[in-house]
Amino acid sequence: MNRQLVHRALACLAVAAALTAASPAYAAGTPHRSAGARVAVHYVVSVKTSDRDWAGTDGDVWLTINGTNGSTSPIYLDNESRDDFERGNTDYFDVWWTDLGTVTSIDIYFNPAGDSWAMDWTKIAYSGRTDTFPYYYWVVENGTTHIGAA
Repeated sequence: MNRQLVHRALACLAVAAALTAASPAYAAGTPHRSAGARVAVHYVVSVKTSDRDWAGTDGDVWLTINGTNGSTSPIYLDNESRDDFERGNTDYFDVWWTDLGTVTSIDIYFNPAGDSWAMDWTKIAYSGRTDTFPYYYWVVENGTTHIGAA
């Protein structure tokens, strides 16, 4: 098993452990439903940086996922073992959260490191479905961008 996969698996376990500790709705071990409990759902987030000149960034990116059952807190998107958000790349992030229902929109918060960023789209895969949030613009300033599903 390569080092990057091990790192991603450990990160997912850490998030699941944090959610378990922070919420009485989670039970230890395999998520399951009991009276009033909310199940952890695995969301795979993919973010495509444009292939335009100067599209990549070293800035910080956070994501909030909004659904019919609620929203996540802002999630810092960073794979420690690689340089994320580089020109033409698609970056993947594993998120475990309570069931948000149908994902309806996302909020991208971008803190530039002196540069802008051209994002093509974000996709959220969960529970056998994938929702796409197209953008195809430059993200140039410190702030939040709200994007609805395609």
